Amino acid sequence: MVTHGALTVYARIKPGMIEQLRSKLYEIHTPPNDIETNPIVPFKKISTIHFARFVILEEAKDLKGETIAPALVLSTNYDKPLNKHIEELVQTAGAGLEEIYQHCEGFEKGENLTAFFKKRKISCAAFYKGTPYRSVARILREAQLREDIADYIDREIKSDKTINANTLRTRIVEYIRSEKKYSWLNNNENPTFKWTVWFHISKILCILTLTPVAIAAALIAIIPIRIKERRDSSEKNVLEEEKILKLVKEEDKIVQNQLTHLVDIKPGWFRLITLKFVLSTINLLAIYKFNKGELGSIPSIHFARWVIIDNGRRLLFFSNFDGSWENYLGDFVDKAAVGLTGVWSNTMDFPKTKFLMFEGATDEQKFKTWTRAHQIPTQVWYSAYKLLSVQNINNNSAIREGLTEKMSDKQIKEWLKRF
Repeated sequence: MVTHGALTVYARIKPGMIEQLRSKLYEIHTPPNDIETNPIVPFKKISTIHFARFVILEEAKDLKGETIAPALVLSTNYDKPLNKHIEELVQTAGAGLEEIYQHCEGFEKGENLTAFFKKRKISCAAFYKGTPYRSVARILREAQLREDIADYIDREIKSDKTINANTLRTRIVEYIRSEKKYSWLNNNENPTFKWTVWFHISKILCILTLTPVAIAAALIAIIPIRIKERRDSSEKNVLEEEKILKLVKEEDKIVQNQLTHLVDIKPGWFRLITLKFVLSTINLLAIYKFNKGELGSIPSIHFARWVIIDNGRRLLFFSNFDGSWENYLGDFVDKAAVGLTGVWSNTMDFPKTKFLMFEGATDEQKFKTWTRAHQIPTQVWYSAYKLLSVQNINNNSAIREGLTEKMSDKQIKEWLKRF
């Protein structure tokens, strides 16, 4: 069984080096280079990466007018353990990463890149996994398995109009068992019984200990929150046409999309603590409840994370999702508005909220305008399985399970519809 991690490396950019760094990142995905095989960071060779991105955070002013220096953020969604992942990153792409990070403070070519990453990695406040317990290798193997079986059906069986569902499945299973290349199917890659028992015990303990705390915190905070909401200034979201055009130009190139979003956290310790509390709650829900391919009831998110940066002054959000930006934001509004309003109501210029979690994102037009206004470009974005949606991945795993499970006639007919 494999679990997923979220690596975020935050490094200040040296004064005067931002344009050189931008050019170096541009080389990674610009012809004749290719994002998968480029000589700087050949992502395809790094077997532990699901998704990765480099993002430049431009110089900015915080709410007090103080300058926040520009920074480079590297994020990866990886197969644990972390040490093995960083080791593979450095071994596979060390020279190229040195070329990138020589533009950042605290690093010079030839220095220990592993130590640099570990020193500058920051924890995410909430992390969601849409395809839990599946490694990159497993996802790719199961996708190939589905294609191979579909080809076998077309080649060997489709012309036989008399074959029934039971016989068809039996022939598929016999075919797969006869091929040595599918010996990996004998490996148990799902959570073990022991792990499952531990998981449910920890879930019960979590509910018993944290529910009273959450209720008490909500009762104490609800009135101060409402007072602050009534005093919040109106939203000042400005859409810059040139920036929006650049963002849109990079969308919808494959079945998946990405979003990088950066916004100021409202001033004061109360808002910061409230934000951390909400994100901690979402993180626990992502672990114990939303662990079957849907966040809320949104079925299209591969990975998402929130990271509080710059000493609590800004909130960074990364998402890797299926379908268009419009559909993704529409799902937020229709299926997860309460939870997401609970997070972003603590940030600047978010649509007006009530009692932390209500209204806010339900105002679709204002929510989309706010999202676009605070969305920032992603300089480099990589997906290890760019043609697969979350539903594809889950379907492929169900096909695999169906090769060994006992099924009724009805279940067999349903299983065959997966091809």
